Order: sequence, then C-alpha cells, then structure tokens
Amino acid sequence: MWLFSLLQHYGPPRPALNIAPLRTKLEAKDHSGMALWVARSLKLDMRLRIGYVNSGGKKHVPAWITLPPPWALYGTPAFSEWIAILHIQRNFLAEASFEAIVFALAHEMSHLVLTSTKHPLHDKEELVDLAAMFFGYAPTFVKGAVYEPMNQSGSTRYDFSQGAYMVRTVVHQIGYLQKEEYEFAARFITRLAGPPR
Repeated sequence: MWLFSLLQHYGPPRPALNIAPLRTKLEAKDHSGMALWVARSLKLDMRLRIGYVNSGGKKHVPAWITLPPPWALYGTPAFSEWIAILHIQRNFLAEASFEAIVFALAHEMSHLVLTSTKHPLHDKEELVDLAAMFFGYAPTFVKGAVYEPMNQSGSTRYDFSQGAYMVRTVVHQIGYLQKEEYEFAARFITRLAGPPR
C-alpha cells in the first residue's frame, strides 16, 4: 500500500544510485560532504546544517532531522532559503558500516522530500524508509539495515553444544522495517526502476 502511495505521488522509482563517491567521503571523514551529497541526489537545494551529537539526544536513534516551521514547499524560492538541521550521533559515525551511515542519511533527507512535497503520510517512519529506497537507495537499505559495530571485540563464552569457546558479537538494526521487508521492497522497486545508473 505504501509503495503504491509513493508511485501515485512521485511516479516511477529511480534506479539505484552509484554511491561510490560517498565511500570516498567517508574514508576522508567528510560526513558533512556525505550529507550534502545525499541531499543533492534527492534534488534538495535547501540549506542544511549538521549537528554532531556527542551525548544525549534521542535514545537509540542514530540521526534525526529538525524541520523549523513554516515548512517550505519543494521548488519554491522559500525552499532554497529553508534551513533544516541534521543531527547525527558521533558514536554511530564511528562504529556503523558504510551502508548503515548512508541508510541513516538517506532516511533523514527523505523526510525533507516527503514533508516539502506534502505527501499525506510524510510522518510515517516506515514510509520514509520506503521513500528513500524509492529515490534510489534500495540496495543500500538492504545492506545497511543490519550491521555489526566496527572495532568491537565481542564477548567470549563457552558453548556447551559446540564444545568450544565462541565469540559473540553485537548486531544493530536501524530503520523501521524488518530486513525481509527491505528485501521485498528492494525487489519490487528494482523491477519498476530498471538497472542501476
């Protein structure tokens, strides 16, 4: 139902984007550049501020966007002067996989698209995830929904069924859908959008 809502509002989905330039920016620790690249890929010509969160903020949320009222409509002169603030947790940037970081940025920027185009379901987080996939980030969402934090050592415990010590690692999931739902949506979107650009 939500995918059909996106089809009605925006037309056919975009083919998967080539996000290789984002990896170069991440290697240079240019997180602001990554956010701007994602914003431009969604044709967001508005002003964007980035706030790095050292502690506090929203619990269990790697990033969030602040949209100051009044909301500007996409494509209007007021939109290019509109300032949104992207807040992103520093510890998330330090430990998340490349795909998870792009996932978070594309999700937050999709909030801006949905809000500024007055999509009737702009406040539904699940739809925001699907919208980012619809706008060219489908493969990234499949890869980034679940990640193991980088630089984790894991904990060792004895597994009696295996008769050996096993290392347990922590796995994080971001987003508002299950991994299988991301996979289904990606197949559906890819079939409609065609090959990657």
